[in-house]
Amino acid sequence: MTHQQQEPQDSKQYQDSQQTRPASAVAKIKHSLLSMSANALLFSVTIVVMAAFVELVFYGMNKFFPIEVPTIESVESVPNQERLDFFQYHSVYGYAGIPAVEKTFMGKTITHNSKGLRGAALGYTKPKGVRRIAFIGDSQTWGWAVSDHETIPEFTAKVINTELQAGQVEVLNFGATGYGVDQSYLRLISEGLRYQPDIVVLTYFSDNDIWETASSEAWGVQKPYMYKKDGNFCVSNVPPPKASGWPADNIGFIVKNKFNWELPKLQLFGSTFDLAESNVARYFKNRSLNTALFSAWGDDDSNPKQAIERQLGCLEKPAGPPLETWEEKIQLTVDIVMLIKETVEANGGRFMLISKPLEKDVQESHLSSDYVKVLSSLSDRGVDIIELYGESKMVNLKPEHLFIGAGHLSAQGNYLAARKLAERIVKSPSYRSLASE
Repeated sequence: MTHQQQEPQDSKQYQDSQQTRPASAVAKIKHSLLSMSANALLFSVTIVVMAAFVELVFYGMNKFFPIEVPTIESVESVPNQERLDFFQYHSVYGYAGIPAVEKTFMGKTITHNSKGLRGAALGYTKPKGVRRIAFIGDSQTWGWAVSDHETIPEFTAKVINTELQAGQVEVLNFGATGYGVDQSYLRLISEGLRYQPDIVVLTYFSDNDIWETASSEAWGVQKPYMYKKDGNFCVSNVPPPKASGWPADNIGFIVKNKFNWELPKLQLFGSTFDLAESNVARYFKNRSLNTALFSAWGDDDSNPKQAIERQLGCLEKPAGPPLETWEEKIQLTVDIVMLIKETVEANGGRFMLISKPLEKDVQESHLSSDYVKVLSSLSDRGVDIIELYGESKMVNLKPEHLFIGAGHLSAQGNYLAARKLAERIVKSPSYRSLASE
């Protein structure tokens, strides 16, 4: 066959091969798409099966390893935004700090550690050669409208460790906005003492500590109420009825509050599944979130009810009888402060108190009779008091510089309190003996 005869046949074969190539490419694409779809379907089925398996496991854990969930009544009330942002309902304290939260309040960054406290998260075992100071109280201790490094506890550590160079101290801040003295006592016996504090400092907030302490409700939320029963203290109103505005025992709320992420509601087979109400979520929300799998939930494992039974031996669900007179309420507050002092000293520590006067009293250079009465009673009973009215006058700190708003100390006021506290601490023989250990 000549070259001229073979060329048309070769050309025809080439054209045929070119026509089959697109068909082959399309087939490969179809095959790839089918393979990907099959893999995606297999992956989805695997996820669903795994989720169903995990749900089944936690269903069994909820069923066969149940815990006693207290029956908590609900009352129509909404905590203010400050508490919603940084605190959550607690079945003994009324409320406690949300762990691992960081938000802006009054233009300042507020950070809680994994235990729901401001400041560094510390282990329960105290390092050798280190002294610890535990601070208890309300918003003044917590640090209302000041940055993390501007609270009284943080300033105290700075003054002792750096400015005075008087050894090494670690500080713990158990303050919570709106706490009465009774709630501070409960935090101390259930959590504070576990850290082996050498010194415990209570900040007395004269604006409202008396009526907060002598009540089973404050600032729109229910709280524990301590009263005298047969001459001894009893903790009542536990668990406190939960304000309808507290959503923090809902997993979905906590995730949104901490991570700004909404837990999705899944639509499967025409049904809606709320992940916040899954067996996994129910397992953790019916237990302390502090023992959950991730440290973001918090890692405090204290047992307040056990601590109350051990220290006082009296815990009641209904609220105790209310006090009739203001004098009785003052006396109750003084008595609980003295109970704190006795408890601290029984555990080998030193008790001190920072007393913040009314802003109006400082402005008018005249102390209220209630303030004088409380401090005189505590002083007569041996309480070591840092009194900020006199201290501010001695350094000529004007009211507009001492206070920041709503009766709270400014950062400058906090520093004054911390400086005077630190100076008194390091001068004491007990502190020097600690330093030599």
